[in-house]
Amino acid sequence: MAQPSKEVKARYRESHREELRAKGRAYAATHKEEFLVREKRYRQEGREWVEKRDFSRNLRRYGMSVEEFNRIMILQSGCCAICKCPPSESMHGRLHVDHDHVTGKNRGLLCHACNCGLGNFRENLLALDAAKIYLQQFNKIG
Repeated sequence: MAQPSKEVKARYRESHREELRAKGRAYAATHKEEFLVREKRYRQEGREWVEKRDFSRNLRRYGMSVEEFNRIMILQSGCCAICKCPPSESMHGRLHVDHDHVTGKNRGLLCHACNCGLGNFRENLLALDAAKIYLQQFNKIG
């Protein structure tokens, strides 16, 4: 027996919309635990897939191999090159490739906060020095 065409199935779903929704809600209510487990697994696997994809994209963007990334991680003891915090304590739980915006050369791995900090100061050493002096003035008072 031939399968109904997509158009026939679509017309059926359209004409029986409420009935099909009610069946779906009843099934979901009787299989709630199964739905929760499946949804949790889907979210976790999806998040892991996105993280792997983003990681690979970033390495390609900066011309870095996984081996080079791992070598730098070992040299930095798995921590941010600036604040020395492990990636688990940083905002996104991973280290980012830091690079010179003029030369494009990779410098090291930074946590999200330090990477944004350098970016916000536009890698301007004078501005960074001024910020350091500013903070030191207030640390002397307190």
